[in-house]
Amino acid sequence: MENKYSPGPWEVRNINDRRRGWRISIKQDGPLELIGDIAHIYMKSGQSHTFTDNADNGTGMANAHLIAAAPELLAALEGVMELTDKPFSVTEHSKRFDIAREIIAKAKGK
Repeated sequence: MENKYSPGPWEVRNINDRRRGWRISIKQDGPLELIGDIAHIYMKSGQSHTFTDNADNGTGMANAHLIAAAPELLAALEGVMELTDKPFSVTEHSKRFDIAREIIAKAKGK
């Protein structure tokens, strides 16, 4: 089955200097680091739906990191699932679980 989503890695960038939102962007190595945006996340304050400097309690940034880690989370989960079809190997299992832990930390913005 063909993947229809944009390939990773994705990264979190500020939308503007006022940090009222974040961009989820495709990243690549090379002279053109940024290929394009996947999504924009904007924070709203209370019921008024207006931006303020203190509108985000950390949820927006946390959501942005979780979304940006999606391609790597999927790849790590697929790697762990492949282990169910193989004989047990401490080295291989440990390696895949370490990768999964790293990606989970990234998804949590750490």
